[in-house]
Amino acid sequence: MYSLVQLCLLIKPDLLHCSKLGSQALILDVEGTWCELTGVINKLASNLTNQVWNITRVTKAVALGDLSKQIDVDARGEFLDLKNTVNGMVVWLHALASEVTCVTLEVGSQGILEGQIYVPDVEGVWLEMTRNVHHYPPPTSCSLSPLGHF
Repeated sequence: MYSLVQLCLLIKPDLLHCSKLGSQALILDVEGTWCELTGVINKLASNLTNQVWNITRVTKAVALGDLSKQIDVDARGEFLDLKNTVNGMVVWLHALASEVTCVTLEVGSQGILEGQIYVPDVEGVWLEMTRNVHHYPPPTSCSLSPLGHF
């Protein structure tokens, strides 16, 4: 029992006080069940750490405008749900960014004001944004003079 208390005291400060992931317990002179328990706890800590680090890597990339990253760590349970949600979000944002880029290039370089955005399975504010692009007023027939030539 003393070894279990010792194990918990080794891991607890890093996780609870420092929010530091990646810690591993090392308990010397234990055998049998205590050794197995130490291994199980270390594997659990390692799995959680890898999942959190991978999710953090992708969300930081998205925050910096890099939509090429996906969470690729093996995940189960709530982490699998989070992985699928974040990866789906990245796919939608990438599709939306591509469509908006296409429309803005058409407007900016070709003067085409009738571009349409299509992003499958988009919802919420993203759906509203794509609908708003579709409701821009039609092009007018008047011509604009260059600045300074009135």
